[in-house]
Amino acid sequence: IKAYSDVIELNPSYSEAYNNRGVVYANKGEYDLAIKDFNTALELNPNDFFAYNNRGNAYGDMDKVSEAIADFNTAIKLRPDYANAYNNRGNAYRKDLNFERALKDFSTAIKLDPDFAGAYNGRGAAYHEKGDFEEALEDFSTAIKLDPNYVSPYINRGRTHGRKDMISEAISDFSKVIELEPDYADAYYDRGVAHGKKRDFDLAIKDYTKAIQLNAIYTNAYCNRGSAYFCKGEFDLAIADYTKAIEMDPNSGEVYCNRGLVWLVRQNWDNAREDLAAAKRIGLDVSTWFHKLYKSVENFERIIDVKLPEDIAVILTSQ
Repeated sequence: IKAYSDVIELNPSYSEAYNNRGVVYANKGEYDLAIKDFNTALELNPNDFFAYNNRGNAYGDMDKVSEAIADFNTAIKLRPDYANAYNNRGNAYRKDLNFERALKDFSTAIKLDPDFAGAYNGRGAAYHEKGDFEEALEDFSTAIKLDPNYVSPYINRGRTHGRKDMISEAISDFSKVIELEPDYADAYYDRGVAHGKKRDFDLAIKDYTKAIQLNAIYTNAYCNRGSAYFCKGEFDLAIADYTKAIEMDPNSGEVYCNRGLVWLVRQNWDNAREDLAAAKRIGLDVSTWFHKLYKSVENFERIIDVKLPEDIAVILTSQ
């Protein structure tokens, strides 16, 4: 920043210095300063498609999607063969859940630059979000082939493998992410989810614990680790994790229900009633949630070998 500021002080009309300083600000998350610099760059040079593209990226990071798309449109109008602008507009459309337009833009970026790993990764993500998992896997694999050290397509491919119940492949992808980026909390979390699906609860707990070490406010990691402890019959640890998750996110009905289930297994009926009632107050359909997991009260009673009080059975069955 200082170097570009020195250049600007010497030559206040040098638009490229404002643009470059704006990129540095944006990379630091200082978006207001970044946009101010991009605005100045464009005042000095209204045809600077790089500055439009960079301002669009900053707007995108600020979740100002319409402003971002408008800037990418201008960048493309000024430079119709600018693959980066199509890729970035594709990401903006994907954020706006406009997957067809996103796919079209990513495909254009790939046509302009067949070795553009980021565009394959973006198109794969759009396919994934549409539910087109085979196409997503193909694009993520191409991105990885083009850039074997590119972390994002590995974690995206791992999640797609998970959606297809290809759990071993998912674990392999998440492990590769961890190899490339050992402090990536989400990769440990996602691998923990995969281990949980295989009922490898000790490995799941180990990964969730690492995710929490890297991100102390990782609510989902506490919740999922609590569920892994619950499946192992370690109920005190499960309650502790669910309680921590509730402290961090008091509006999660599912976490109250999860903790409520532990209270049911322990036959602590009062605490169970409180948690199930809290979940209902938050707006969770407790009956639908419960039946998705256990099908019926009778089935749950067989599993835990406990007869539930009638009023709690009503909570778990009434819409």
